[in-house]
Amino acid sequence: MNNLQSSLVNTGLADDKVLAKNLQNEKTVVSQHIASVNKKVSRNPSLLKLESVGSVSQFKQEAKQILLDDYSLVEEILNLAQGLKNLDGGKKLLWLLYSTKGNIFKAKPEFVKQIIKRAFRKSNPTVEFKKEWFQR
Repeated sequence: MNNLQSSLVNTGLADDKVLAKNLQNEKTVVSQHIASVNKKVSRNPSLLKLESVGSVSQFKQEAKQILLDDYSLVEEILNLAQGLKNLDGGKKLLWLLYSTKGNIFKAKPEFVKQIIKRAFRKSNPTVEFKKEWFQR
């Protein structure tokens, strides 16, 4: 204990057990905060772009690029897209992401990029694909 806490205990103004419990609670809060900061810092830098976009179309473009580079980030992209569901086109974007997620993990690896490009093209995006693209 530091000097202030020992002085309070010695004069009878504070209970030793209560001070120890408060100190433990403070340590827990601080460790949780440090863990959350570390988690945010360790996130993929490309996902940080998605957090700062201003519209659904910009989000869609950035998400396409990220998925083409690393399609395993689809779950994180979906989580970020949830914040756009009330914007114009947000629900369609979520539907597109969920459909793409379902298809890219079933597809043969050589066709994943084609699936992403088709799903995220500007005109007539589709989630209907050729049967031979998928594993049997």
